[in-house]
Amino acid sequence: MLRTLRRLLPALACAAMALLGPSSPPASAPHTGAAAPAALLNAPGSVTLDAWGGLHPSAGLALDTGGAPYWPGWDIARSLSLLPDGSSGGWILDGWGGIHGFGAAPTLPAGPYWPHWDIARDLVVLPYSSGGYILDGWGGIHPFGSAPVLPAGPYWPGWDIARGLAVHYSLLGQPDGGWILDGWGGIHNFGGAPPLTDTHYVAGVDVWLHLHPAGNGDWLAGRWGLVDSVGSPAAMGFDGMPDWGGWDVVRDVVPVTSDLAAVTAEPLHAGAAAALMDALQTVDRLQRGRGPLSESTALDAIAGGPASYDLAGCGGPRAGIPSRALDMLERDYFSHAIAGCGGGQMVFGTYLGSLPWRAAGENIAWAAGSDSLVDDIVEINNLWLNSPEHLANIVSTAYSRVGCGAAFSATGSYQGATGPLFVWACDFTG
Repeated sequence: MLRTLRRLLPALACAAMALLGPSSPPASAPHTGAAAPAALLNAPGSVTLDAWGGLHPSAGLALDTGGAPYWPGWDIARSLSLLPDGSSGGWILDGWGGIHGFGAAPTLPAGPYWPHWDIARDLVVLPYSSGGYILDGWGGIHPFGSAPVLPAGPYWPGWDIARGLAVHYSLLGQPDGGWILDGWGGIHNFGGAPPLTDTHYVAGVDVWLHLHPAGNGDWLAGRWGLVDSVGSPAAMGFDGMPDWGGWDVVRDVVPVTSDLAAVTAEPLHAGAAAALMDALQTVDRLQRGRGPLSESTALDAIAGGPASYDLAGCGGPRAGIPSRALDMLERDYFSHAIAGCGGGQMVFGTYLGSLPWRAAGENIAWAAGSDSLVDDIVEINNLWLNSPEHLANIVSTAYSRVGCGAAFSATGSYQGATGPLFVWACDFTG
């Protein structure tokens, strides 16, 4: 996707004597959605599946979750399939291949089962619930019930990288091929399915989980609750989607769509943005022979929220500033120096004042022209990799922790550009 504008500022680094402690784990656990009466959908929404089997409807969707499985503390839920009305029930696939119906969903014919081997990745149910397919992590497609055998697709023996399966139907309504989604975002067509070129690829990061066809396009569901579109899918709703920050607990986001509704913008989940950028920069380091970076929730909060700082002490405004990225966006400046703070005071003395550290650095950038968070992360990271000063921060052995964050504006202005645009900050310490 083409960009209209993109900007970098020279990287910043300095040193001091101190140590930074480890970040804290999440304080709360996901919960299962309460059972609700079956109802026909009157607005687009979605259902999020967490790793323990919890079901979380959004946008006021009344989902019948009666009889749904739940495995508290056990990361075993892998994919979710809903009945066609999007509200009366569905099936959850576990990592061993078990299929668990809930609500009004009928019992499906037996499929493949790999007890004690977490290899099942996606479930596709045929119309009329007469059978379907289970995708394994290597790319194997296993029909069950009345489902015919599909032509051979891509296969990665020994590499658990296949994540999502979508089936293509012939003009006669028979399955004749499909698409397999890999964890990096590659979409591989096979059989009678045409190629899909509008992808969101993140090389080296296992981020994408499922591919959901909807109208004239598809919705991609990813880790941390990331959602993006391929083509022009029917509208889904985002209001009320659960947000667990950077906690890797989302296993599927299934759209409940409508061709009659307007597409609403996906909310910018600060934790998801931080987690993906942090993970990508660790890949950058490993590819260059450096050790990984630990994601710091404290640095994530400084870069992208939800930390809040009163800048009156440095001569700046008294209003609470939620993050480096949002401060730059809201006050329309682009600088390592904090606007309004005397003496060119920077992030180290202002935002990091309560955190001990002995070495620290910062990269900032902004870009306009796309509203895709994932595409923006890839582009900004590539800009930094192609800038010697910014690359030096990413790969420095003086740093062991990183926190990144973004501020997004769909229609606003920044530095002479208009939205959609993202402003980014990444802060490093060691």
